[in-house]
This record gives sequence, C-alpha cells and structure tokens, in this order.
Amino acid sequence: MDRRLFLYTSLAASANLAACGGGGKGSDAAAANLLPLAPAPIASQPIAPTTPAAEWPQDYVADTSGRIFYVSPAGNNNAAGSLAAPFATVSHAVTVVAAGDTIVLADGTYAEDVWLTQSGAPGRYITLRAANPGMAKLVGPLGSYSALAMANVGWIRVQGLDVQAHLGHGIESNNSHHIQLVGNTCHDCGGSGISLEAGDYYLVETNAVFRNASTNVHQTSGISIYQARAFDAAAGFHIVIRRNLVHSNVESAAVVAAHSEGNGIILDDFHNSQGGATSGNYSGSTLVENNIVAFNGGDGIAAYESDNVTVRHNTVAFNNTDLSNPATWRAELSSGQGRNNHWYNNLAVCNTQTSPNSNALLEAVTDDFQNTGAAWAGNLLFDVAAPTRNAVLVAGAGNTLSLTLVSSSNLLRQDPGFVLPLVAGQADTFRLAANSPAINTALLAQAALVDYANQARGAQPDIGAFERV
Repeated sequence: MDRRLFLYTSLAASANLAACGGGGKGSDAAAANLLPLAPAPIASQPIAPTTPAAEWPQDYVADTSGRIFYVSPAGNNNAAGSLAAPFATVSHAVTVVAAGDTIVLADGTYAEDVWLTQSGAPGRYITLRAANPGMAKLVGPLGSYSALAMANVGWIRVQGLDVQAHLGHGIESNNSHHIQLVGNTCHDCGGSGISLEAGDYYLVETNAVFRNASTNVHQTSGISIYQARAFDAAAGFHIVIRRNLVHSNVESAAVVAAHSEGNGIILDDFHNSQGGATSGNYSGSTLVENNIVAFNGGDGIAAYESDNVTVRHNTVAFNNTDLSNPATWRAELSSGQGRNNHWYNNLAVCNTQTSPNSNALLEAVTDDFQNTGAAWAGNLLFDVAAPTRNAVLVAGAGNTLSLTLVSSSNLLRQDPGFVLPLVAGQADTFRLAANSPAINTALLAQAALVDYANQARGAQPDIGAFERV
C-alpha cells in the first residue's frame, strides 16, 4: 500500500467513524464504470454554459433602531435585560423581542431547549448572537429534543453560537423563511446539526457541523434541507449553503433500522411528494458552494428529488463510511431524481477500500424519471483506492445523462494532491499541493468569486473549495 492510501485509510479508522447512514437508493451492478485509462481533458464547451443566477441579496443589516437584550448564566429573568442587568435564560429573552431587536449571549453554558416564535420583518431581523463567537454554549438538557427550534417565523439570524442537542437537532426551523445561520458550531446532536424544513430563503454560512445524526430514529444528517416551499417567485438563489465545514456526521448502532442518512449536506424532496405532502415542486433555486464535506457516514453532498440546484467549488472526500447502509448507489456527490441540477468545479475523492460501494459522482434515476437538464462539468473525480477507476456511476433506466459525456467533461483518475496527512475537522488539510491537477483547471464561466476562506479566486480558478495561493 502506498503512503497516500495508508494515510487516507488510517485517518478514517482513527476517527472512529463506525456506522453511519446516507443516500443512494437502489442498485445497478451492471452499470459501466471503467473507460480507457488516459486522463480525460475538460472539453472547451462540454455543456452549454449556464450563467449562474444572481445570488440572493443579503438583506440583513444590524438594525440600530432596535433594542438590545443581554443574557448571562449569572443573570436574572426578572431583571431589565440590560448589559448591567441581564436575563438568565435564552428562553425568556426570545419571548420579549420584536422585529429589529438583538439578543446577545454572554460567555457560558445555557442548559435549555429554546423555542423562538417571534418574527422579524423585512430588513429588520431578530438577531440571536454570541457576544464572543463560540463562547456561548446552548446545550439541550437530557431528554429534550432540539436545542434551538423556530416555527412559523421569518427574518431571523442566529450567529456565533455553540449548539448541542440531545435527541433532536442543533438548530431547526419549520414552516419559516428568511433564516440566516452564520458562524455557528453545531455538534454532537442526536439528530441533524442543522435541519430546515418546509420553508424558503435560507442562508447557511461558515458553520462547523460535526458528530451529529448519531441516534435520531428519523435518520438525520449534518445539514438537512427538507421539502423547501417557495416564499415568492423571485429570481436568483433562494437557498444558499456556503463555506461550511461538515464532517463526521454518522448514524450509530442506536439507529436500529437500516441506515439511510448520515449525509454531510442533503437537499431532500423539493418535489414535496413524500409523506403525503401536496404543495408541489419548489420553484426556487439553490446554491451549494465552497463547502468542505468529509468523513460523513452517508453521501457527501446529495440532492434527492430536488430541482434547480447548483453545486460548485466544493471539496467532498472520504464520505460513505457507514457500512450499515445497505444502499449500493452511493457517492461523494449524489444526484437522484432531479431536474436542472448543475455540478461544476467540485473536487470529489472516494475510497472504495473503506467504502466499497462509493463513487465520486452518482447520477441516478428510478422508474424512468427524466432527469432533464443534468450538467456535470469541470469536476475532479478520484478513487484513492483504485486510481485507474473512473469513480463515476450513471445509473437507472431512462437516465438522460451519458457516461461518455461525464467522462469528456470532467477530470478523471487524477489525484487532487491534498496536503497530507489529513486531519478530520481541520479545513486546511484539504488545501491543494503545488502540483495538484485541480489548480487553474476550473470552468471559468461557472466559477465562484471567492473560496472557502473568502479569498478572491484567480483569473483562472482552481477546482474545489480552496484556491491555492
């Protein structure tokens, strides 16, 4: 075994990522997966370029006309909620706020599960933030469900919290819109780190999401967006998931049913067809960009029964670690039953030594579903355990994508050259070495303006989340 493969496989073992679920339904053992061994160049025009829609306007600004309430573990809920006389609990503070107000949490641990039911207004968000990022810890008590839950609200921003739930999700919202989750750490939750359901206009940015999805019987993931429902018909991206570090979200043996989740990031049922939903296809567009997604139990980034998704410049590696997941269609980047989904400039590395059914890329359909508008171009795809394998699976009767097109439009069988040794939870370990074939080979027409570190990309951008300097 060469040093590269030894380091990759040793890390997966030492991270103790034993049993976790994720993605991919069905199997197609007969699907072709091998092509000639010569590296495939990126065609100059593999797929007609689609100019990305204008990004969702960031309408959040700190409202200087709103009130500021302070909370401290040493406070008193009968106090004024001022800096000198703070409240004691977040649960109390969220009952007194109105549009434009801010709640500031002092350093310390808040052992409570919080329900936020007050709404902001356009341009007047209710903001819940840590005084010092990462130092305000919201921990759901034993027997509670989600640590921070929102329902039927809009224009809410949560920033800089350290969140840990017991049975449920770290941060969840239901039937809500204009939800911004920025710079939070969501970890060690029984359910998803972040779970957003039946809503629209989400910004999920610069969060660290790890060691979640371990025990929830509903089977959960790191970041889960489920059954999005349009707030309006405005153009551009309504849902933006970018610059997050998502790793080690794994279903454990406590989930006794056959594992199916534990994904890093999943966009699920935007068709609103599961569980009796009748609201119809979500019409908005979604951007998943510049995320680092690694060592999760299920797929890295998955779009299932979801349309109008753009996934670009992500680094996705060594996922599908859960051998208790019976699915044989599994991948780092996974698209199933979707229309007009575009995957550009991503770097995806699988390891079939530890995850035998994994691929770097999966485009799958069942029941003769017509996956019109599917585009995969400018991605680097690699299997570290089988370097001569394409690591691509195009599966299912009626699939409109061809393996030939994928092979001519992406870089196959080329080691991306990560900085070794890899360390789970450290984003910089996925930076590109000086000789990486990902450098200067991204599709310019589909390039993001900045990278994971918010550094401007060059005139000829690199594939993946990091731009090499």
